[in-house]
Amino acid sequence: MSRTPVAAASEEIAAECLASRARFLDRRLASIYERALRPLGLRRTQLTLLVATARAGERATPTVVGRALQLEKSTVSRELARLQALGWVRVEPSSDGRAQRLSLTAAGARTLEAALPLWRKAQREARALLGDRGAEALAAVTVRLHPRFAG
Repeated sequence: MSRTPVAAASEEIAAECLASRARFLDRRLASIYERALRPLGLRRTQLTLLVATARAGERATPTVVGRALQLEKSTVSRELARLQALGWVRVEPSSDGRAQRLSLTAAGARTLEAALPLWRKAQREARALLGDRGAEALAAVTVRLHPRFAG
């Protein structure tokens, strides 16, 4: 009995879709990091913004952070408002008033420092899930797509 075109299409897409596999992988990895960071009341998206803000240093603006993370402007604004409400990020006008400058507050810096051992534990668990070759392949792809991940 031959398969219908719909059955054939659905089987091929289910078996080969890279986007579906990436989304599945994202959900699995996200749960590892979310669980690890929960004791700090910190989400992985918030950690990513704290890290990007700290790395940008004096150049940290919503635009710089958004570009570094390839996030939509509305997403950056929403997440920065949450971090500001938590007292982890300071948002101030720049000296010329044309942009906003971002910096970690003392509480934000302490949160980032406290996250490091929890993040390391999650990193080990994620690496165990992917295997060394899988983790290295994922790292190589992300560096190729966005050199910011080179470190």
